[in-house]
Amino acid sequence: MSSCSGKRREPFADARAHAVDLDALFRCIAALDERSRAVVQLTYQEERSADDIASAFATTVANVRVIRHRAIAQLRGCMDGG
Repeated sequence: MSSCSGKRREPFADARAHAVDLDALFRCIAALDERSRAVVQLTYQEERSADDIASAFATTVANVRVIRHRAIAQLRGCMDGG
């Protein structure tokens, strides 16, 4: 496959650059507190909205977003080796 510049690109090169160590990801998710883990699961696995999650946890949408933001930050730090 060629690009417009005439250079050849390997198929899937971008995908390999963004590959994730799933074992490490699952360890990092397991390290989250129960509520953070549930918010991440509901958001990304079950594709639930912040409104739905807030109702399920009897909290505000803003609080769900804060929990999710902090959980993602913790996951990034864990995945980066921290």
